[in-house]
Amino acid sequence: MSVGDIICEKIHFRHEAQWCGRLGPAEGGGMTLCVLCVLELVESADVASVRKSYALSGVSWVLKCSPGALKELLRQDQRISLRFIASLLGMLQSTEDTSTLEKVDQVLVQLLIELQSEPPFRFVFDEIHKQLSGPYNDKRLLSTFHFIGRLLEAVPNIANVLVTQYVPLLEDLCLTLLLPDEELKASVLYVWLQVFGTATAAVPAPIRDRVCVLLLQTLANANSTILITNCIGLLWLLVQVAAAVSVLMSSAAVGPLMCEESQSSPLPLILKKLLLSGDKMLQVSSAKCIASVLIHSPRQYSTPFIKADVPAFLFDRLASSKHEALLWSVYTCLKLLAEDPLFFSQCHSVYGIESLVRSLKEALRMTNLEVPKQGLLLLTDILEKQPPEMHLFPSRPGYVAVSEALEASVSSSCLLVATHAVKATSILLRKKHQSRPVQFMEITALIESITRRVSELSLVPHVYHQNSASLKKSNARSQASQSYGFLLQALMCFESTCRLAEECTSDPVLKENAFTAPSKAQQKEDSLESLCRCMLRCCDAVWIPAVIKTSQHGPNAQILQHFYTILSSQFFLLPSLMPAFAIKLASSGFLRLALEHKGLLCNGSRNPNLNASCCEFLLKLSMCLYKQLDYHQLGKHTS
Repeated sequence: MSVGDIICEKIHFRHEAQWCGRLGPAEGGGMTLCVLCVLELVESADVASVRKSYALSGVSWVLKCSPGALKELLRQDQRISLRFIASLLGMLQSTEDTSTLEKVDQVLVQLLIELQSEPPFRFVFDEIHKQLSGPYNDKRLLSTFHFIGRLLEAVPNIANVLVTQYVPLLEDLCLTLLLPDEELKASVLYVWLQVFGTATAAVPAPIRDRVCVLLLQTLANANSTILITNCIGLLWLLVQVAAAVSVLMSSAAVGPLMCEESQSSPLPLILKKLLLSGDKMLQVSSAKCIASVLIHSPRQYSTPFIKADVPAFLFDRLASSKHEALLWSVYTCLKLLAEDPLFFSQCHSVYGIESLVRSLKEALRMTNLEVPKQGLLLLTDILEKQPPEMHLFPSRPGYVAVSEALEASVSSSCLLVATHAVKATSILLRKKHQSRPVQFMEITALIESITRRVSELSLVPHVYHQNSASLKKSNARSQASQSYGFLLQALMCFESTCRLAEECTSDPVLKENAFTAPSKAQQKEDSLESLCRCMLRCCDAVWIPAVIKTSQHGPNAQILQHFYTILSSQFFLLPSLMPAFAIKLASSGFLRLALEHKGLLCNGSRNPNLNASCCEFLLKLSMCLYKQLDYHQLGKHTS
């Protein structure tokens, strides 16, 4: 064989000139290649692997550097093309040298891409089906399956041909998953990964269902990293399909090789096992698969996961992980599981709340702000749905920890994170979540933190009712929308605090903090009166100016409803301070302002809640002013 050329001089004289050509880049530097010489070299049992590898390297170079040149030679006779392909497929079965095998695989894929014709692909599938239908050596099939996977990855369109016209070959691939060799099963799963990655909808339902069952059996007993990785990759593709999830989560998924006494799907236990692994990527993949299953129908599929104690292990991952993707995935799983009442009745929220709060503090340090958002959404759901009889924060340390986490979240640089935190805070401030004694100091700190954030808002002119497309797309509108959203949520939170304070005022057990340290200064700070004074001070200094500023650009019924309810609450919480407060409000034109808002937004039956809150505020303000007038006149009469 001459240097640089792919010609075997001992046999080349027998070949017609039409099968030989100078191939290579147009700018020169090519090589002379005889297709028939390469064929005979590849087919000969007497030629060493190293010589075959050299010849195939030349073919690979031509395919890469001179696209279409080899195709022109082979198109002269399709039989030569198919013979070349068959010889290479045969080498996949017969070659033992690893480097030569890699070269055969590479050239086969390159050649089929070059030909870009359906007959060669069909020929390949037919030949492989013949190999699998007859006696075969397990180890020899490794290279064949690896080649199929690479071919499907390189030419995704042919996956449709495979799944629609070669069902018997798909059945052979299923049978191969029953063999004990893990390396072989990993290579078969690589093929299925490519099939379901590009032609999921075209896979016949019986084949898809069989793959689901075999996958669970394989994953349940897998030991090697590559097999587990390929199993998880395929599982991730299957759990996107509702019909596949139905099979994976049904008792039909318990095959003869699985020993499950409960005769229920092994998937929850398998994924729980992966959560316990030390591999972060497997933990993330497991959590993502759990979330994908639950998304299809949380109520239908959550129970098996909860009964398998998966929530406890998810909370464990929260307690020990600083991995962004893992935290986000676990938050998503737990949020979906929390839609099932069983999640709460089995006390998962009670035992897991400490881990959730700790993870939130960690999430706030991350650059990906979607992580703390998702964590706060989970906390909000748990606070909202937690049964009143099962206390999440029975003692001070737990309540202090969640308050600190929310306070830090309110101070986040991202206003959306802060908004989620305020929503969670408004639910935390319900009576059912208060520890005994009530932590008034922590509640005061939360209110002060939210108030500071309100004072920093950029409340630009109201844009809710403008329909300009340019405004909708502008950053200014987005910022304004976020600012108004935060203000509304903050007002709802402030109203929740007022409601809690009113409940504490009416309940002697909640009103007095009998367990605080005897320090008079601390007792004064950690008291209901201190909280009420803080709220009045914040109202006067920040909330009233913020809402007035907002209303000047167009009053919003929701904002004003909560605002007037908050103002009304002050008359109940601090009656001794109300005369001065009432005079200040009246002198600032609040009587006229409330009447204007009522007339503008409550005509007919519009905004009944706003109408009720306006009326209550006007009544309390008027009564307070009237009493002062009464006292003033009585004093003059007495004198």
